[in-house]
Amino acid sequence: MTNYPTDIHGPADKARVVTHLYARCGVCGVEWAIRSFGGADEKGCSFCDAPANAITIISEHPDYSGRLVR
Repeated sequence: MTNYPTDIHGPADKARVVTHLYARCGVCGVEWAIRSFGGADEKGCSFCDAPANAITIISEHPDYSGRLVR
């Protein structure tokens, strides 16, 4: 049996906080995880340069299971 380290990301209090949101571009269809809580990565599509109004924000939080946020 192989033992794998369980602390590869460091202590739990230093782990990255997850937003549970992802964005979908209505122009090119690309999806990406939203990692910033300030919304910096939901202001438009960096793949096709579509504006923010072409982006749909969807929650993957277990309590919401795929509900559209905006």
